[in-house]
Order: sequence, then C-alpha cells, then structure tokens
Amino acid sequence: AKDGFGYAGVRLTPRIGRVAEIRLPRRNLAERLARLTGEGLYRDSVLLGHPVPLSDPLNPGRVAGQDSVQAALYRGRVYWFWGDTARLEYPLGLFRMAGATTAVPDPASPASDPAGGVAYEYFVGKDGFCRAMMPLPERPEGVVWVGALFTVPAADGTERLVGHYSRRKGLEGEYEQGLAQFDDDRGVFVPLRQLPLAETWRRPAGHPILVDEAGQRWLLFGSPHPNVRVPATLAAVLDLDRYEAYTCAEAPAAGAPARPDLDPDGRPRWRWQKDLPPTD
Repeated sequence: AKDGFGYAGVRLTPRIGRVAEIRLPRRNLAERLARLTGEGLYRDSVLLGHPVPLSDPLNPGRVAGQDSVQAALYRGRVYWFWGDTARLEYPLGLFRMAGATTAVPDPASPASDPAGGVAYEYFVGKDGFCRAMMPLPERPEGVVWVGALFTVPAADGTERLVGHYSRRKGLEGEYEQGLAQFDDDRGVFVPLRQLPLAETWRRPAGHPILVDEAGQRWLLFGSPHPNVRVPATLAAVLDLDRYEAYTCAEAPAAGAPARPDLDPDGRPRWRWQKDLPPTD
C-alpha cells in the first residue's frame, strides 16, 4: 500500500539461507526472456551456487555489451554478428564487427529455449576478447559495419555468406561501401566489390527475404518495405545491372520533378524495373 508520500512497494530484508519472492502484476504484453550478451550474465546464480544453463556463464568473449545484432543460417550453424562491442578493461572496444556461432535451435528441445541463454561461441583473439570480423588492416581509418546478411550459391554451387559493408567516419560520413563475403579459412569478412558512395539502392539493405516467384529465386531488400530485389545467386548480387526496384514513378524529364505513372483511371502503375529508384 502507498505510504503518506505516495510511495508503494515491498520492503524486504534478505535473510541468510531463506528465499523471498516478490510477485508483480503483469502490465506489459512483452516479456524479457533473458539478457543474451554482456558481462555477468549469471553472476548472482554462480555466487549463490545455483545451476546455470551455460558452460561460460560469466563473461563469454570478454564482452561488456554489444550493439545491433545480425544473424544468418550458414553451413549448419547460426552465425551472429554485432556492430560496436564494449569491453571491460577499457571504455573503448571493438568497432569492426564481433561475431559468434551457435547450434541451430531445435524448437522441440527444452535446451533450445532462449530464456536459458544462448551459448555463443565467439570468434576471439589471443586475449580472449572478440576479434574483428572485418579487420581491413590496410585501411585503418574508421569503423566497419556489416549488415543485410544472407546466403547465396556461388557458381560452383557452394553456399556463401554475404552482406553489405560500410567503412565509416561516424554516423554520418562514409569512407567506402560495398559487398563482403565471409572467408571460412580466415574466419573474417573480405571485400568482394566496392560500390560507389552515391549508390543508394542497388545494394543489400535491411533484413533480406528469400522468395520464389515463377521458378525464380529472389532476394528482397528494404526497410521497412521490401522494394528492391535481385536474383538469389552470388553472380547476380555482385552485378548492379541485375537489381530491380519497385516503383510507381514515371521516368522524369530532365530537370522535372518525379511524378506517379497513372493509368487512365488514375491508379498508379506499380512495377519492377531497373532504371528508377524504389518508391518508399
């Protein structure tokens, strides 16, 4: 009950060897299952001698915190990649992507319940801290972010893990962008093709969606709406002439503003085409 100042809650005194439980009314439909990355995941459980679900419950990868996760199924594993990753020993950390793998979860197995934590196997350096997933040692300036991850077959039929990369001065400026592929032997992303900085849509973006249409497999890109597509092969992804955008705009005359392409009844003509950017 509220006191004279309007404060409400439970006043609890912890007692050695005793368990206390505080019940809360549920108001939010969303439920937090577990914290998946960072330092001290099960610190209190370990100190109290309680069982924990992970083999490394305290500080896997020596990670203090991570930002902007991407994941893709690749060669029988889940590959996870994060943007900026903080470490415990120093305020700054890793700014060229961190990575880990896990087994593919089995929905029928209680061991795959994410509420019990996710057993990340991080790619780490000699010091045990996460190492760069796209180091680009020959280009040391800037942070490197890899996103829009997907898998496509190469010409020989082997599966390739590919994404868009951006080497940046910060949130605004950009040094370069392009397409990168995961090198299994080295365990890092390597550039496949550098793209013009002015290219804004003939490139992977968002969370790619794989679809089949009339016997053709496509990768769809876009955020929030999938409005760019390319055939789902490595050769097509690397060829800017294979990208198509979904638009209802008509080709504008030189210097004229963009206008919708309307049919005789005034309805927009939506279509996939290769010359105009997508309609947002």
